[in-house]
Amino acid sequence: MYQRLQDYLVLTVVNALFLVQAFGAMFSLNYTDDSGFGFYDETQVVAVGGNDGNTLGQQRRNALEKATDILGQYLESDVNIVIEANFQALGGSQNSTILASAGPKLFFTDFDNIPTPDAYYASALANSIANEDLSTITEDISITVNESVDSDPNVLNGNGFYYGFDNNPGDQVNFLGTLLHELTHGLGFISSINPNNGSFIYGNPDSFSLLIKDLKTGKLWKDMTEVERTEAVSNNPKIVFAGPSTEQASLRILKPLRTTALSSDGGGMRLTINNGAATVQSFEGEAPEFGFGVPPWGLTGQLAVVDDGVDDTNDACEGRFVNADAIRGRIAVINRGTCLFVEKVKRAQDAGAIAAVVVNNEGDEILIMGGIDYEITIPAILIGKSDGDQIKAVFPNAIVTLSNHNELTGTQGGLVSLYTPNMVEPGSSLSHWSDDVFPDLLMESKNSNFYSPNLDLTMTALRDIGWKISNIPLPNLTFEIWANETIQGSEKGPGDDPDGDLMFNLMEYALGSNPEDANDVPVALKFTNSTEAQGVYTLEYKIDYEPADIIFDLYKTNDLTTPFNKANSGLDYRQFGRTLDAEGMEAIEIQIESSAEKQFFKIQAELYTE
Repeated sequence: MYQRLQDYLVLTVVNALFLVQAFGAMFSLNYTDDSGFGFYDETQVVAVGGNDGNTLGQQRRNALEKATDILGQYLESDVNIVIEANFQALGGSQNSTILASAGPKLFFTDFDNIPTPDAYYASALANSIANEDLSTITEDISITVNESVDSDPNVLNGNGFYYGFDNNPGDQVNFLGTLLHELTHGLGFISSINPNNGSFIYGNPDSFSLLIKDLKTGKLWKDMTEVERTEAVSNNPKIVFAGPSTEQASLRILKPLRTTALSSDGGGMRLTINNGAATVQSFEGEAPEFGFGVPPWGLTGQLAVVDDGVDDTNDACEGRFVNADAIRGRIAVINRGTCLFVEKVKRAQDAGAIAAVVVNNEGDEILIMGGIDYEITIPAILIGKSDGDQIKAVFPNAIVTLSNHNELTGTQGGLVSLYTPNMVEPGSSLSHWSDDVFPDLLMESKNSNFYSPNLDLTMTALRDIGWKISNIPLPNLTFEIWANETIQGSEKGPGDDPDGDLMFNLMEYALGSNPEDANDVPVALKFTNSTEAQGVYTLEYKIDYEPADIIFDLYKTNDLTTPFNKANSGLDYRQFGRTLDAEGMEAIEIQIESSAEKQFFKIQAELYTE
């Protein structure tokens, strides 16, 4: 028999039902507002930011349907996810207010296929795992939006919600970001701890709380006593989320803290010259708000100063680079100039750079490069003028490594911290990321007013609590997670070959092929002549961008008889170097290593020159 628990949100009468087909999951939306109010407000409005509704209510409904589309492209469920939605006037002040509240309406335990017996799972998640609707009479998620944000001039300066889809809210509150945040709570990103006595509201822990860990005691939340949990939620900042997929994704999403805020003598990142000298030379810098972070093993490549052909020729502010052939597969060096930081780094990425080093040519102050462009995926670092001048003069084409100088923001012991102020009500804490993460994340307790299209660490956390997630466009997996999710039988080891195609699991994992389909074979290495410069070749090979624990090392040699290794190859293109100067090169090798499994394999191809 299923145990059903009512959440603290109050049930209301359903007025209307809308079916919304998301990419991977079907949503049903029950709008419970009265005619002329909330989601049915008839106030005439103009289209904004891709939302073409002509009434306020229509734009609100469009935004909720857009939010389900965004979530649905990643979630996998054969059972409709039913959402009850309404507006209420909740009031507020000029400086703060409740934007919205949401949560699961039911939690279930003891259902078919339950991953952890006796634990409780949010309704939508439980339905997905059990592959059946465990309650046909109650919605899965309830969300209430504060109507006062739009109607009361004394709330948040009367700026109201922004209903566009383009992440451009200005001084308004991003409604779509608010919905995505709240719906994620309803999908199970919520802890059921009772702050008054440290007990779980439903008796046993929920699937989110199973992954909460207290670093102060070294215990998982479920293994602590009620007294220990009560103490922890009131004054313990060392509470983290121990989900393995989220741990891996945080290594590429989060950035390190700077040494001294707004100083000229330190930064959160380091650029190290690999020039073979006895004394290693390093330069400190700062990570930007945009782009991915540097992986924990660092990023190595060859420097190349950009040339856009217009004075200042090195500021990447004008058009296509004159030396685009020299930028591809290398780390672009760019002067700070008159255009936006995101424009510079995006041009470098479009030219094929694997990272960017921006030099503050106005002084030695190390700044945080601001801006938003979610199409930027390469890491970047800003360094001071003196360091930049030295690099360009002494090491203009050096092989360098970018690495994190400090611990990643919002993490402790390699795990993402949870928000833990004094708790005043269920769900107010331990159901958000710590507010000191950088860059901002969707599931922080504060509203950052922007959301990343890939939803940063949101989907990885949902995967950790039990959701089956697909199509996450960022590195997040470990080999163990991949093997357990992908391989049905017992041959889950790195060296196993369940489909008998002579490609063992580690290779299938790294190259993005199906370990249970012998016909799914990655494209072989291929060299093609570059159209941009004589004697330059482009190396093409398939990789899978999801794994976070795979390292691609690329080596070249002019001796086909000597085994490849770092000592005789001389160059290490650790982060997918794509363009190679053919001079002195007769063969190329990719060594693919799993940092977790401590195993590797090699792919070798010969380059024949006429």
